[in-house]
Amino acid sequence: MADKSPIEEIAEIISGNDPNVMELVKSCVYNAAVYFKDNTSRYEEHGMYIDDPDSYEEDEIPWIGMNDILEDNGYVYGIDSSSYLEDYIYAIESCKAFGLNGLFIDEEWFDEEDEMQNWFEVLDGKWESQGFCIADIDFGGDDYLLFPCPVNILEKLDSLAQKAGYSIDYAKNM
Repeated sequence: MADKSPIEEIAEIISGNDPNVMELVKSCVYNAAVYFKDNTSRYEEHGMYIDDPDSYEEDEIPWIGMNDILEDNGYVYGIDSSSYLEDYIYAIESCKAFGLNGLFIDEEWFDEEDEMQNWFEVLDGKWESQGFCIADIDFGGDDYLLFPCPVNILEKLDSLAQKAGYSIDYAKNM
């Protein structure tokens, strides 16, 4: 079998090889044009229109598709950079890795008046002893695609993302 695409490997790591996720990601990666056509409304949410080839690059289709698949299945959570603290906490607690790894958030840790960047730093500090951080998948724009991530795999995820022309890093660095 040929080597896996970096996008497939990223989805495998983040989802813990969830078979539902992997089936969709493989379809998206290896049959991008068909996947795009079958999911046009999702891509339109990202400003990508099937009848307007100037609205996207072909290599964006698998990356955006993977992000949507991971979000639809609860592994990552998209949030606007200007969201309130309660939305931020809800986003983090909604990710499967939060519950599966016994992570905890206390609203008292945060200053509601701070910017989200500060909230990332606070949470990274609180979770450091558990070996977790808040990571962000770059997909363009001012929004975040967040997920609790074991610190020891973040570098590998970013290396794979770089191969696909993107990045995954500590959210505080994005």
